[in-house]
Amino acid sequence: MMQTKALWEQAIRCQQHGHMAEAERLCEQLIAGDPRHPLARHMLGTIRAFQGRHAEALALMRFAVRAVPDDATAHFTIGNTLLALGRPEEALPSLDRAIKLAPRHADVLNSRGVALDRLKRQDEALASYERALALAPGHVFAHFNRANLLQFLARHDEALAGYDRVLALAPRHAGARNNRGWALFNLGRLDEALADFRLAAQIDPAEHGARLNQGFAHLLRGDFAQGLPLYEYRKRLAAPLDAPAFAQPVWTGAEDIAGKTLLVHHGQGIGDLLQFHRYAVAAARRGAHVKLAVPSGLTRLLESHSDMLEMVSRAPEVFDYHAALMSLPLALGATVDSITDSGRQLAAEPARKARWAERLQAGDGCTIGVAWAGKHDMGKRFAPEALAAIAAMDGLRL
Repeated sequence: MMQTKALWEQAIRCQQHGHMAEAERLCEQLIAGDPRHPLARHMLGTIRAFQGRHAEALALMRFAVRAVPDDATAHFTIGNTLLALGRPEEALPSLDRAIKLAPRHADVLNSRGVALDRLKRQDEALASYERALALAPGHVFAHFNRANLLQFLARHDEALAGYDRVLALAPRHAGARNNRGWALFNLGRLDEALADFRLAAQIDPAEHGARLNQGFAHLLRGDFAQGLPLYEYRKRLAAPLDAPAFAQPVWTGAEDIAGKTLLVHHGQGIGDLLQFHRYAVAAARRGAHVKLAVPSGLTRLLESHSDMLEMVSRAPEVFDYHAALMSLPLALGATVDSITDSGRQLAAEPARKARWAERLQAGDGCTIGVAWAGKHDMGKRFAPEALAAIAAMDGLRL
């Protein structure tokens, strides 16, 4: 017993002084001697969570909390671990339990806000962040999370003020600097946004999103020469866009593709596909046989635009080069003055138009569907209430 007590006290000292490897070794030794040692399991679970070994951390902490059910820290760690595992609906009860045991714990309130946000309960999430900040006005993470949520809600002026508060507390917070740029971007203040994106990339060179955002700003200003190369940083994000792994080489525009087969793939939104598929036609005009991979539901519509493309629903096995659809403007050297002519427009088939005309004439009014947010929401949504005047028109149903 004395040896166990001495080992535990040594483990505590190691953890307090940041000697985590030694604390980990001591906890493992304690658990080997007493598999039901709750405190050692608790500490080891915390270490495993810090190491990113979340499944192991969860098992250890759940054992510990059964032995010590009123330990707020254990419930908090379980909640955070479940958040890291992408399970916010399971995390929330643990975080609620931690709040009951420690109602003035700002860290728990912040994590609770994250869980609620991921569960699309934004009003409750905002309230949780604000409770955390009432207790700890200098809580950087709560300020940052609150500002991000305000950005998502398209409350860009408030989000901007929130990022300013984060940067006052942590001037080298690359995420806040980058997201502040997005708030400015959404407010139409492009020069200021671009300055923030550049600063974020300087603070953290691995912040590829900041370079991608610079690309967006340049493109919106019509500066394709700078914008298109920076737009390629989307392929370096933690969750890359348009970057499938193929054995065949990428077509950069420099290679002669006359007589070659070019696979053009697309991993972004349908709106982008409809706007940019004309660049696949431009590639075909260079003599390539272009196979454009599109969702099967769009094949007939896109075939109305050009007979120079072969529509495929998935990547074929045989082709010479591949390119992301959204990289074709760069490969083709697009500028504002040379935006590819779309040629003939997308068109509905006459038989389908006739069927819809009959349906509309037979019905009582017109039903309109509205897409009000893109696949990758950067706070660009508008309030549904903005459609009220249209919804009030006679004969229309939104």
